[in-house]
Amino acid sequence: MGQKNLDLPNNSLVLLKKRNFVFRKRQPLNIVNITNGEYIYSSSGKQFKLDKRLVSKTYLADEIFLYKKKKFHYKSGVIMDFNLGGSAESSYANLNIGKRIIPKLDLKIGLGLYNNFLVIPTTGNFVFFDITSIPLYTLVKFQLNKGKRRIYTKAKLGYMNNLTSNRLLTINNSFLLEGKIGLQFSSKAKFKHYLEVGQSMSHAKGRLIPVEVNNEPANIDFDIWFYNFTIGWGIEFGK
Repeated sequence: MGQKNLDLPNNSLVLLKKRNFVFRKRQPLNIVNITNGEYIYSSSGKQFKLDKRLVSKTYLADEIFLYKKKKFHYKSGVIMDFNLGGSAESSYANLNIGKRIIPKLDLKIGLGLYNNFLVIPTTGNFVFFDITSIPLYTLVKFQLNKGKRRIYTKAKLGYMNNLTSNRLLTINNSFLLEGKIGLQFSSKAKFKHYLEVGQSMSHAKGRLIPVEVNNEPANIDFDIWFYNFTIGWGIEFGK
């Protein structure tokens, strides 16, 4: 049997697989690791037992903002998130990883998958096609308040790798610039949901595989700027 003494600061949290224990006051907490797989927590003269297989994570006060009903946000550490969304003429999905360097500021890098849908009018007809892109970018996120519902802004700048397809003969690569504002919700779990709106800008220039116009093959060149107002949903994960 081994014993470990912890001094848990105010607002520390023991995260369990079924329910959470919150330590609101500074107090000595003894954890005895017993061979039968139980933790015995001893505090203020009282003891209670937990199966150590149920203990998922212990967060200290300098790692989280803790709210009522045991919900929390992360203050620091490695942060990952996944988001998807789009507009009437576009769609996207992103995966980001980075660090919360101070409680309100994240620095991340990310990889995405974007689609822009286009219609080009020709003589007596329309040509429909889409452009698929894989952007690689850096992202800065800043939280504007400390409540359990966090308002934030974020900016993204990166390289847009536009892919050829069975409709595209040539296409150039470009850049991606985005700005967004969103609302993130606290939770009892390690993941946090958020909703956001924003504006993105990118560019594509190239040539379509020849199509028939007036019963004759014709080359169609395009040079387009994409300005998309988007709505998205995402989920954030901490350590």
